[in-house]
Amino acid sequence: MLKLEIMIFNNNIIYELVISHDINMIKIKIKKLNSFRFLYYCLKFKNKFRKILWEKIREPQIKQQYHPNYLINNLKEDTDLDVFLSTW
Repeated sequence: MLKLEIMIFNNNIIYELVISHDINMIKIKIKKLNSFRFLYYCLKFKNKFRKILWEKIREPQIKQQYHPNYLINNLKEDTDLDVFLSTW
């Protein structure tokens, strides 16, 4: 079994938080830590978010817009088919 005996964390944000006595500097460092945390979670869950976005929002819109019923409902007798399909 391995044990952690010594932990050296100087020259990073946590070390600067521990040794700092300036409140404004501590606030800045905490804000920087939080931004890294948010970045980490954004990168970690990026694929899940993309999948949910596709399944819940984009795919249904695309299916609705390109469904044959949409074409039938929006196509009128005097409509130029080439123009309509180019914008569709």
